[in-house]
Amino acid sequence: MEANSIWLKSPKPELFYVFGALLGDGYTYYWKPKNNSHEYFRVGLDVKYKLFAIKYAQKLSKAFGSKVKVCYYANDELWYVRVDNKELFSLINKLRASPKLVITLIRKS
Repeated sequence: MEANSIWLKSPKPELFYVFGALLGDGYTYYWKPKNNSHEYFRVGLDVKYKLFAIKYAQKLSKAFGSKVKVCYYANDELWYVRVDNKELFSLINKLRASPKLVITLIRKS
């Protein structure tokens, strides 16, 4: 993670809820379509419980500073929240590889 990371400079309390949800139930997904030069860095949470998805979206919205939407996928009966953000994608993957990084973030908050 870059030293100038918005997530690492002054982590908001809501971000720790986001970390917990993503590390427990979330996923990251990277893809680059063959016919497009754009890269996608997806961070998502797919859950059965609507209230959990709503609370997660609220916390993520506050951490991001912009509205994050909750959607429902009827075929799988899942509520999902998905964002494309390279920095959050990288941070979640770093936290999975080195959980002690959370302690560093807590000390900065």
